[in-house]
Amino acid sequence: MTASPSSTTVVWWRGTEGELLALVTDVKSVTVQTGLAAGVAREALVERLAVLPDVRRAAFDEGSDTLRVDVALALDDLTGLLAVFMEQGVRIESLTSEAPNLETTFLALTGRELRQG
Repeated sequence: MTASPSSTTVVWWRGTEGELLALVTDVKSVTVQTGLAAGVAREALVERLAVLPDVRRAAFDEGSDTLRVDVALALDDLTGLLAVFMEQGVRIESLTSEAPNLETTFLALTGRELRQG
């Protein structure tokens, strides 16, 4: 990947979309709305997830049953995460996975929305 300045302060990147995304992050976020049963220890669940090889971070949103897990961007198979939820007796109400895209990468690199003047 190469960068070359133009006549203004804009820098143009040459490389693949994946290389550009890698400039900002190497993780994607998995958000799990849980239905925690009585007796399910949040700390034990987070600790169990943290030892999985592709998990970078796991934490509950304060005051809610929403768990956010940052995983390696290359992780396509969530079987390991699901196995931990099953073994810990956690009911999953919803699960979403959000990978960085070109718009979020642009925002992270420039601090401006695409249509912001």
